[in-house]
Amino acid sequence: FPVNIVPGKFWVGAASPNANWSDAINWSGQAVPGLNTGDSVTFAGSLNTSPVMDNSYLPLAAVSFYSNAAPFTLNTPGNLLSLTGGIINNSTKAQTIVPPISAAAPITLNAASNDLVFLPGTGNNTIDTGATPAFLLTVTDRGHNTVIYDAITDGGGLTKTGPGTNTFYGSNSYPGSSSVNSVSI
Repeated sequence: FPVNIVPGKFWVGAASPNANWSDAINWSGQAVPGLNTGDSVTFAGSLNTSPVMDNSYLPLAAVSFYSNAAPFTLNTPGNLLSLTGGIINNSTKAQTIVPPISAAAPITLNAASNDLVFLPGTGNNTIDTGATPAFLLTVTDRGHNTVIYDAITDGGGLTKTGPGTNTFYGSNSYPGSSSVNSVSI
């Protein structure tokens, strides 16, 4: 289950030490993402590796980490990261996301080249898969791990594919189905 990455906004982190998403100088072309539905964001390099999503934005199509990305920690203090596609780690470094995340469509978390770690964020769930309609959460990898602290909630189901290990620490509460395909949980 690949995440299709479309051309979008690239984090350049030029406003150091200011790591706010709303500061246009932190993005290539000085264009803040999330002002248009369907924007995609890519994190690369090693400048300002703790970006702060300081506002709520329109749903993003995808969040990706480029192959040369240093270890990043994406922070969303009190703001919701809404996704219509998913998150993919193409970096050789583990990446950390501090949610909450809301699915605005079926989403995929893909630990393609190294681990993805989702730490507890503000609020009482890690990933909200939507109540009406309910969306499927797919977790996939190429032998890398996905660790989700806190809970996966609401109506969607969960599908896990790939040989990597998933670790769920939260009290998950979704009435949808769970599917496990050639994995370790």
